[in-house]
Amino acid sequence: MYSEIIMAKFCVYKDDGAITRVGNCISSQISVQAQTGETAMQCDDNATMSKYYVLDNEAILRPIMGISISSLSVNIGVDVVITGIPEDTIVTHTGGSEEVDDGDIEWSSNTAGNFELKLVNFPYKTEVVKIEVTT
Repeated sequence: MYSEIIMAKFCVYKDDGAITRVGNCISSQISVQAQTGETAMQCDDNATMSKYYVLDNEAILRPIMGISISSLSVNIGVDVVITGIPEDTIVTHTGGSEEVDDGDIEWSSNTAGNFELKLVNFPYKTEVVKIEVTT
């Protein structure tokens, strides 16, 4: 007699809850999907690496930062102000990167063009702010 094979979606995650990969396997094989320093668990079909993380052995949606942006189009030398940034967020831009510890950042450019500011702070979803600077 054959036993029924049950497939399940799994999530593999690190100690901080970051999901490193997802996939499908035989449900009895979920635990062997993890490598050293990782944990594997069965997760919801909707769980993805970019939208979910693991907290208390449950895959949950990553929170959004809830930032506010003064403008996405400015003239050369005019500040774009981003507020509501969670503490310890790393903001990367053309001129380098910096850690935000006071909730806001002011950014400007001395040249015209299109620029991206990337805000990263796990478990928050990464935010990419696209700014147009004109003359």
